Amino acid sequence: MNACQYGGWNAHPSLLPLLRGSAPIQHALCREHAETGVTIQRLHPTKFDRGEIAFQEKTVCYNSMSMTRYTDTTCKAIDNADTFQTLSLRLAETSGELLHRLLDSIPPLQAQIGKATHAPKIEKSMALFDPQIPAREWWNRYRGIAHQVISHSRVSSSTAQQLYSFPYIPRYSN
Repeated sequence: MNACQYGGWNAHPSLLPLLRGSAPIQHALCREHAETGVTIQRLHPTKFDRGEIAFQEKTVCYNSMSMTRYTDTTCKAIDNADTFQTLSLRLAETSGELLHRLLDSIPPLQAQIGKATHAPKIEKSMALFDPQIPAREWWNRYRGIAHQVISHSRVSSSTAQQLYSFPYIPRYSN
């Protein structure tokens, strides 16, 4: 990075310092965040997701049923029907717009301010259905990780243990 005149740059799909790590989109859904966004940061030489910020922009509000932008300013940036696929498409669009803006001119940079949260790698154990988990929390977890790991449940009897899987069915297809 030091060899590059302006260093290395990254489009991170969260509003840093929130959701640092490898799975910010999944954790935004699993934790039922009302909004997220994209951060364009200059890469830190030794730490992930700790760079100086060039731009940050919140997600654009969409109607998840029709995939059209809302004109209403009271919308939720993360809709209850959003999945990893629908949210990641919007964040990718925003990332492209911000990177294009960065190429036009590099703005003054600012340090990351606020409480940092972590979005760790998704583990298979996160998809094990636990009947003790409230339904809303399970639904949020499913929206965030079902594209990546198969949700499943174990049912035990005196003679056997059965594994039931809940396949991911994409809400929207092209």
